[in-house]
Amino acid sequence: MKKYAIITGATRNGIGAGFARRLLVRGYTVYLQYRDESAHNRLQILFPDRDVVFFKASLQDSEELVHMFAFYKDQGLYFSVVVLAAGTWAEDSEYIDPVKTLSAINGTSKKVVLDAFSEVYKDQSIHTVVFLISSHISDISIDDATRMGQLGYVSSMKQVNDLAAELASNTLFEVHLLKTVKVDTSTLTKVKEKIPGVTGGESADIYAEEEVTKAGL
Repeated sequence: MKKYAIITGATRNGIGAGFARRLLVRGYTVYLQYRDESAHNRLQILFPDRDVVFFKASLQDSEELVHMFAFYKDQGLYFSVVVLAAGTWAEDSEYIDPVKTLSAINGTSKKVVLDAFSEVYKDQSIHTVVFLISSHISDISIDDATRMGQLGYVSSMKQVNDLAAELASNTLFEVHLLKTVKVDTSTLTKVKEKIPGVTGGESADIYAEEEVTKAGL
């Protein structure tokens, strides 16, 4: 039986891409979300000639997501894995308030995706494994010692913790709550040299492999 997974946040070769690669190895067909053409181009470079489908969607547009999931369901697609790893896409000028920005992407948008999914697939017999991954503002490291870095990380974890608690009683989902992964800088430098604008590293693949194995996928 064919297995399907849907992933947000894979365009910069971070933890989302790591999950995509590990699920592909396990025989999944992976659907990867992107928000604009530059992100689409990065995905095409990262996943050439693979069993991958790219789709464009706004993670904060519930109506668009419901229509998208309904279309996939009509095609006979049932997703047994959902990975929510998207980070923020705010412009630099919006980084003034990291708590507000992170709230929008880590809490609201992840909830919008899962609400749309459960609305469409509420009658499915497949138990969907959901990986909820805290995300931080693109240019702020998990190791950033500045006040903004710490605010961003704390806010990020609070948002996904709150959402995981809210989903605890939803029998459609088996929720796995993950922290952001630290990317190793040597690999990051190599990746940037090959693909401008892409970040990530081998540590994302290692982390994803551990979590996918732990979930029994």
